[in-house]
This record gives sequence, C-alpha cells and structure tokens, in this order.
Amino acid sequence: MWFCVSTTPALTLERFLATKRTCTYQKDKYSWSLVMLFQLLLALLLLAFVYAKQSFGGTTLYCMAASSSLPFHVLAVLALTIIIQLVSLGCYRYLLKKNEKLREKLQQDGGDLIRKYQVEETLRAFRILKIPVHLMAVFQFFYSLNSFCVLYFNSYFSRPVYFLLMEGNIYLPEYTLAFIITFIRMEKEVREISSKGLRKSIEIDTDVYFENIKKDWS
Repeated sequence: MWFCVSTTPALTLERFLATKRTCTYQKDKYSWSLVMLFQLLLALLLLAFVYAKQSFGGTTLYCMAASSSLPFHVLAVLALTIIIQLVSLGCYRYLLKKNEKLREKLQQDGGDLIRKYQVEETLRAFRILKIPVHLMAVFQFFYSLNSFCVLYFNSYFSRPVYFLLMEGNIYLPEYTLAFIITFIRMEKEVREISSKGLRKSIEIDTDVYFENIKKDWS
C-alpha cells in the first residue's frame, strides 16, 4: 500500500527529469532507476514511521489501525501522505504548464525541429499520465483522509462499525484496475489525436499547390 502511496510523487519526479533533460532524456539509461529508488525509499520511510513504535514480541496486531489506543504516529503519517499527494499533484500541473509554454515559445521563435519533437514527446507523456496521476492523487487523498478521520474519531464508533469503516476504505484492487484501464485508454486516445494531427499537418491542398505554380510562372 505504501508503495502505491509513493506512486504520484515518483511519477512527478519522472516528469521533472524528463522536463529538465528534454534533449537527452530518451537516451538516458539511469533516470528510471533513480525514480524507482526514490519511490522505494519514500515507501520505506512512511512505513518506518507507521511501525516506529510497534513491538513485534508476543501478540502482534495485523494492522496498526486495530490498536485500541489512538496511534498518533499513524495519524501523522496519514496527514503527511495527504500533503505529499497535494504537493506532487501541484508540481505535476506546474511541469505540464511549463512544457506547454516551452512549446509555444519554440513555435514562436522557430526553434529546431529536434527540440520541438522532444518537447512534444514530453507533452505526449504528460497527457497520457494526466488522468491516471490525478486519479492516483484523488484516491490517496480520500483514502488517507477517511483513514485519518476514522482513526481520530474511533471512540465514537462501536468496534464492528470501526472495523467496517477501516476495511471498507481499502479499495486498492478496484483502484489498480481503474488505473490500468485509464492508462491504456489515455495512451490510445493520445495516440489517435497525435496521428490525426500529423495527418492534418501534412495534408496538401493540390489546388493551392498548382495555383502557386501558376503564379510563379506568370
């Protein structure tokens, strides 16, 4: 679960590296390992905070949320998770806007075709990941917020209701399917839009073409 929590910031980091290294990113062999390492370390860090005060001797709870006492360190991690999702989403949107402005600038300045192509490919990846990233951030935000509220107000719930709310809040399998389906659909949609745009850009009006030839010869 915590590896899933760190997906949004990891994808944002990947897009940051793609933006910063636009000219060389396609040939970069090490960025993916940096992103994976970041995601793993962030997940382990959050997990370490959650289980910082957990004793593994004797009877061990299957979940920190099953503790009868209010686990303030778990609440802190959930609050931190919410902040991480919001910051990551904000950074992702900022990077998207930055690349869009860069594309406009290159179009106005008449930059080289290779640079334009690289920026366009970066934006293409942004468009494919846009909805999945937002979906991930929204899921993690509400998951953490619901968990935080249920844990904080656990004294107001009976034990069966408390566990029902906690277990009912865990819908990772459903989200996983939604993420994969959304990613595939966005990739297909962006590919079709790009293909139509390319065909439109290379279409030649033959009448205009011959009219220009006549003008040149007249």
